[in-house]
Amino acid sequence: ELVIASTQMEQDRIELGNLSQELDTLNAASETMNSLERQRAELQQIIDLEQANIKNAADNINVAIERELRPNSERLTSLETERQKLGA
Repeated sequence: ELVIASTQMEQDRIELGNLSQELDTLNAASETMNSLERQRAELQQIIDLEQANIKNAADNINVAIERELRPNSERLTSLETERQKLGA
């Protein structure tokens, strides 16, 4: 019985060691996953900020077009029409 108990204890010790290694592996994987999730969240914030900046820049360009370029274009068309009338 002592030999059987000793063998069982050795098997239990080996299994405990294996379980401990598996737990270490799972902990390391969990830490890696958490780190990657934090990085993903940080990158998403950067992407969101850049998208907002791009939209703001596009809005500013559209305002400039409407405020400056379109009136100048209309004025140029009007001047061309007047020039053609005077030249004819």
